Amino acid sequence: MKMLADGVSAMKFLTAAKITHSNKMEDLSREFWKRIYKTHEEFGFSEGLHKVCETVGINKDDAQKIIDESPKESIQVKLNETMKRAVDYGGFGVPTILVENPEDESKPEMFFGSDRCHLIARYLGVECHSPGNCKDH
Repeated sequence: MKMLADGVSAMKFLTAAKITHSNKMEDLSREFWKRIYKTHEEFGFSEGLHKVCETVGINKDDAQKIIDESPKESIQVKLNETMKRAVDYGGFGVPTILVENPEDESKPEMFFGSDRCHLIARYLGVECHSPGNCKDH
């Protein structure tokens, strides 16, 4: 199951990247999403992860540091905490998205499904910029 291994490495990579490049999380997440669901490009190994970083503007040295951190136990612990939080809120599959309300971070809203971008935008009170997903259903 190549996809499972790739998904796990992506989650660990994103968990490690959040520590040093939190400002790149949206771009990194979008790039992984694109590679999984649109272009079906490899990213589960070092070369693929370097390409992801290059695409979003993370230099090679920083990319390697993130890759080196990804398999560490401390990253697995953080990932487990994140997954437990999603389950505690009722998450049951992928993609489950918890969105924190900037006005009340103690009550995140859960969304499920890749076609929910317009609902997330409405929840946040911002304009939807997701191609093909901004219409009301």
